[in-house]
Amino acid sequence: MLTVLSACSKEEEVTSTDTNQNTNTTPQLSEIQISLADESNELSFNWGFPNHDVVKRSFSISNKGNKPLTISSIDLPEGYSFTNSFSQTKLNQSASIDISISFSPSEVKDYKGTLKVNSDANSGINTLSLVG
Repeated sequence: MLTVLSACSKEEEVTSTDTNQNTNTTPQLSEIQISLADESNELSFNWGFPNHDVVKRSFSISNKGNKPLTISSIDLPEGYSFTNSFSQTKLNQSASIDISISFSPSEVKDYKGTLKVNSDANSGINTLSLVG
C-alpha cells in the first residue's frame, strides 16, 4: 500500500481530562490514502483501441485519520472518466470508498496523467498516476 505524507493544512485538537486531572490533547486529523489492489503506485490500463475499447480499473480512497474526511471532487486527465458518476462524499474514520475509472482513448498515443483527489485532508496522498 502506497502512503506518502504531505504538509498539514488544518488541525483541530480535542482536550480531555482523566480522573487524575491530567490533561490529554489529541490532534483531530483526517488522513487520505489511495490504494490499489496490487499495492502499486500506478493505475495501468495497458491497452485500448481508439474509439472502440473501454478498459475499467478501480482504486480505493480511505480515511486513516480520526476525524471525518470530505472528498469534494476528483480530477481526471484526458482519456479517463468515471465508470459511475461521482459526487461529494464524506468518509468517517477508517471508512473507505471504491472508485472505478474507465479508459477510452480517442487516438493512438500515450495517455499518462495524474488523478487528483480534492478534499479537506490534513495529511496523506491525494494523487495517483494513470497510464493508458
